Amino acid sequence: MTEQPVDDRLKHRLERIKKDISLTQLLESYGYQVRANSDREQQFPCDLHGDGSDRKPSARVYPETNSWYCYACSKGRDAIETVREKENLGFIDAIKWLETKFGLPQLPWDGVRRKPKETLKETLALSLRTDKTFEDDAKRV
Repeated sequence: MTEQPVDDRLKHRLERIKKDISLTQLLESYGYQVRANSDREQQFPCDLHGDGSDRKPSARVYPETNSWYCYACSKGRDAIETVREKENLGFIDAIKWLETKFGLPQLPWDGVRRKPKETLKETLALSLRTDKTFEDDAKRV
C-alpha cells in the first residue's frame, strides 16, 4: 500500500489540535483521574489494555508534549490516538470528533488543491516528535 499524501490543510488541522486541545481535559472527559489543565506529569489507571481494568496507575500524562504513555500497554498516545481507540474511529473521523467536541472553528477553504508536500506517515511523525522520549522518562521513574 502506498502512503497517502497530506495537504497543507490537514497538516494545519493536526498542528491546531496539538496546540489548542488540552490532553488532560480530554482524558478527564473520559473519566481518567487527571487534573485538567495541570502543568505537571500525573499518573493514572489506563483501561485500554488487558480486561479494561487497571487497579493501579500504569499510565503517565506529559502535559509539556500533550501526550501520554501507558507502561502496561507499552504505547504512547496523543489526543487523536486516544479518541481513535476510545471511540473506535478512523484517523480523519477522530480529527473531526475532536474539532467538534472542543469547538474548533472549521478552517477556511481557498478552493485550491495544492500538491501535498509529505505523506501522512511523515506528518504524524512530525506531530508526535518531542525532544524527550518515553524511554527517557521510563528510566527516570
